Amino acid sequence: MGYFQLSDEERYKIGAMKTAGSSMSDIARALKR
Repeated sequence: MGYFQLSDEERYKIGAMKTAGSSMSDIARALKR
């Protein structure tokens, strides 16, 4: 996953999901929507 290619908004969403305890697969699924 190209983390540094993401926009600030996407990076913020991933950070929020990580602190919420989501797994990487959950995050990847959310980004594909």
